[in-house]
Amino acid sequence: MGWRRSGGKRKSINAYTRDLCLVKRIQCVQMYLLSKIWYAAQTLPPPIRRVKQMTTVCTSYIWQEAPLRVPVTTLQRSKEQGGWYVTDIENKCKALHFSSLWSLSKKAGSTTAALTRHWNLSGSLPNPPHANYFPTKITHFRQYAIDMAYVAHPEANKTGKQFKRRLYGVLRTTTAAKDSTT
Repeated sequence: MGWRRSGGKRKSINAYTRDLCLVKRIQCVQMYLLSKIWYAAQTLPPPIRRVKQMTTVCTSYIWQEAPLRVPVTTLQRSKEQGGWYVTDIENKCKALHFSSLWSLSKKAGSTTAALTRHWNLSGSLPNPPHANYFPTKITHFRQYAIDMAYVAHPEANKTGKQFKRRLYGVLRTTTAAKDSTT
């Protein structure tokens, strides 16, 4: 039995008509609307236009019919800085993907491990990164080489969850630095 358009539309209308507070709407977005993209991002990073579409959908759901809307970047700030610490979709997708690449590069005999050894991506990467020698068809390895140069690899006593958090923090910081310079 396939997915019926009318049933999905009815469910989305019910979700929009619920009277949820801002905190519950943000939790709903992070727990339910973005769960599939978090799962898929561990295999391949989604295209930028899809990420922008997801960001638009999430912010429209969060604000619904509010007369005064705040930019997404304000929502993504920490609570100490006056935000709601809403997840930055693009950087979280990158962090999940890079973490997956890093863990696959540590498995002996995997194709990813062979590729990362071939391109010298398995250890510490040079800073500033030099990723111009990668084939253009595998842009995710090029981006991995650029962004992972700023992240210290986890030690034996660090968990994967701590590594993902640190990686996400570094990616957000570098994105904020790029945005402030332009």
